[in-house]
Amino acid sequence: MSDDGTPTERFDATGDVPTRKLDAAPADSPTERFEAPAAAPAPAADPKSRRPVIILAVVGGLLLIALIVVLVLLLTRGGTPSALPTGTPSATPTATATPTPTATPTPTPTPTETVAPPPPSTAAVVDSFTINPTSASCANGDPVITLQWSTSNANNVFFGVDTGTNDAQQSPFFADSLPASGNSTNDFPDGYRPFTYTCGNGSHTYVITAVGSDGSKDSVIVKVTG
Repeated sequence: MSDDGTPTERFDATGDVPTRKLDAAPADSPTERFEAPAAAPAPAADPKSRRPVIILAVVGGLLLIALIVVLVLLLTRGGTPSALPTGTPSATPTATATPTPTATPTPTPTPTETVAPPPPSTAAVVDSFTINPTSASCANGDPVITLQWSTSNANNVFFGVDTGTNDAQQSPFFADSLPASGNSTNDFPDGYRPFTYTCGNGSHTYVITAVGSDGSKDSVIVKVTG
C-alpha cells in the first residue's frame, strides 16, 4: 500500500500469477450486517387428526393379544392350530313337532244277559219204535215179527194191538208193563215170545205208550201188513 492509501498489487516471486491482496476497508467505512430471520413456530397438532391413529393402535394391540392367547391355548393343548372354518354357517334345521296320536277309546262291552237253560223235561217220550218186517208173509202161517222200542222219563211202558186209539195204557195187549227200552224177543212176557203176526186180517196196528211219573204220556204207532 502506498502512502496515499491506494491499494497496491503484490507479486510473489514463486510464480507468474500475480496475487492480489486486498487490505481491509478503512475503519470509518460502514459495514452492513445481515441477520437471518427467525424461524416461524410449528403449528400445533390437531387432536382430531390423532384420534384415528390412537384407535388403530388400540385395535391392533387387542388383535395381537387375542392372537397370542389363541396360540397359547393351542400350544398348551398340544395340537396343531387348524384353520378356522370359513364360509356362511348353515342354518340349523328346526325340529318339527310330531303330533301325539289320540288314544281311541276302547268300547265297553255290553254285558250279555245270561239266560239260564230251562230245566230238563220230565215228560215221558217214546224215542223210537220199530217192527221188522212191516210186510209179513202169510204163505207159511203166522210169521214172527220183532218189535224194538226206546223211551225217556217213562215209569211204565204199555203195548197194544189194534187198540183203535193212540193210548195203549187204556187197552193194553197184556197187563205187564214193559221196560223203558227193550225188544219183543227178550222183554215180552212169557207166552208172547216169539211174537207172531196174526194173518187173515190184512193188517194190524201196534202201539207203544210211555207214561211218566208226572202223568205225561207219549205214543207211537207202527202198521204191519200181511
